[in-house]
Amino acid sequence: MLGAGEILLNSVDRDGSGRGFDLDLVELVKGSVGIPVVASSGAGRVEDFGEVFRETEVEAALAAGIFHRKEVPIQVSQILFSSFVPCSLEVEVGWEGEQGVPPFLASRRRVFG
Repeated sequence: MLGAGEILLNSVDRDGSGRGFDLDLVELVKGSVGIPVVASSGAGRVEDFGEVFRETEVEAALAAGIFHRKEVPIQVSQILFSSFVPCSLEVEVGWEGEQGVPPFLASRRRVFG
């Protein structure tokens, strides 16, 4: 059987806004599907990652612009982990230097227990 393995949910209304992830949209989609959902678009600060993980059941959150504009430190996972938000400390950063692909981060929940 073929199908999607996960959904990358991009909120066009929040893209580049820095207003945080669209929590209502994330929760609506997550509650409607049985596969992992990756929230994208809207992150403007480290706290936005903690909020999307605390307020929804999303498996991952992704951002790009805030990192290549250097608005947020790339060490989001370490900051979330120290704030007791379950997330992976595995390699999550994509970066190929100044001339390559811009930085991005997909911070995944870590399943404890």
